[in-house]
Amino acid sequence: MRKLALFLLPFALCILAPRLCANWGSVADGSVATGNFHAQGTDQVEILREELSIKLYRDHAMVEVEYTMHNTGAALQVRAGFPSLGLEPQPGEKHREIEGYSFTADAATVAFSRERGDAKPFRYLYDKKFSQMAEFFEVDPGEEPMLLEWLVSTVPFAANQTRKIRIRYKSIYASCSGGYSDDFEDCDDRFAYVLSTGAAWKGPIQQGRVTIEAMVMDAGKLIITPSGHFQRNGNRFTWEFKNLKPSAADDILVNLNNGSMGIAVYLEHTPERCPPFEYYVYRKGRYFYLTQNFEASGAGADEDHGSKYLCEDGMYSSWVAPHAPGIGDAVTLHPLKPAHFDEIGIAPACTVRKENPLAKARIKSVEVTVNGKSTRTATLADGDAPFDSGWDASHHWVRLPEYAGEAREIQVKILSVYPGSTSQSTCMSDLMLRQWLPSRPNVESGVDRHKLP
Repeated sequence: MRKLALFLLPFALCILAPRLCANWGSVADGSVATGNFHAQGTDQVEILREELSIKLYRDHAMVEVEYTMHNTGAALQVRAGFPSLGLEPQPGEKHREIEGYSFTADAATVAFSRERGDAKPFRYLYDKKFSQMAEFFEVDPGEEPMLLEWLVSTVPFAANQTRKIRIRYKSIYASCSGGYSDDFEDCDDRFAYVLSTGAAWKGPIQQGRVTIEAMVMDAGKLIITPSGHFQRNGNRFTWEFKNLKPSAADDILVNLNNGSMGIAVYLEHTPERCPPFEYYVYRKGRYFYLTQNFEASGAGADEDHGSKYLCEDGMYSSWVAPHAPGIGDAVTLHPLKPAHFDEIGIAPACTVRKENPLAKARIKSVEVTVNGKSTRTATLADGDAPFDSGWDASHHWVRLPEYAGEAREIQVKILSVYPGSTSQSTCMSDLMLRQWLPSRPNVESGVDRHKLP
């Protein structure tokens, strides 16, 4: 039900690291105080234009920034870094933010190296909740858990030359989760882009545009700062500026506003591989009942990829459709405690973290049928795979069709898929049922007797 955790007894704490993305350059004064990185040549090169694209997915953002840079003086080698902020709770145990980092100059790949810096100037990015759950500022001197690495590249500029610099990477959100036993409390996931490091270059950023797109979540729930800078159009937020010498007031923070807490209620009997508990969950003023207490049927590709794996959150295996690419294949759920469920959560891809989630086909659209009568179709967004399919926020939630009474049978049939890059086999890693509750449920934790707020 929770994200991958680092367990500290008696309190279970998960930290998937604070995250930082920023302009190529350095901190505004041109250096990091206790690190060994010093930008060189940035005071001679100006940014004519910056185009920043941030696409928000379920547990990560895909970021691309393109600079048009002009050297105002003699030929020189510009050496500057892009910061990656993470955690190093134990020596050598690094939780990094950036994956798949690439740097090009005029479309030619430029190598980069890692140099350690001082993370203290970026402490303001850590919100209060994260700090409390991580006991982040209660560490001994010399045991600072923050990790700042500069991804350093050197680019030659001829005299009066203008060059296109492009940086692409995947940014894992800042997140934290904790709780006793199987109860949980999750922070809001957060993304940060520090525009103020661009102040290290000569003069202001002459023109710029920042675009933030909500690819799989409700754009209306996002909390974006600085407030008043962005104009919303559907799922897209845009900020255009001119002659900006960025400061900390211009740094971009996106709060996904998806924190929640849940109480586990244990079950005496559950199907093979299904978790021995259900959840009552509070999220942003609403209450939910979630369960995987169901029998699943439907042929899989083989014995190791059958429907029995649909309630174990993809930890060991996933259901794989018996026919590639799976169009027309279906699975059916029979809840062991029938109720009037409102939604079904689908993890529509393979969740093995080391594999490329886009290598295999992903479910694009489904037909959901309740009790053999009521039917509804739905389209699922593509581009991401759940980081932990046992967590309800990582599912694609599909509203069930209108029906009377209890749901005793729920079928999910694949109507179409997104093609895989190397295989047309289609996975489904997890299914979960959710019921909306009109008021706070009368349940309490079996550990410390606490209740939902």
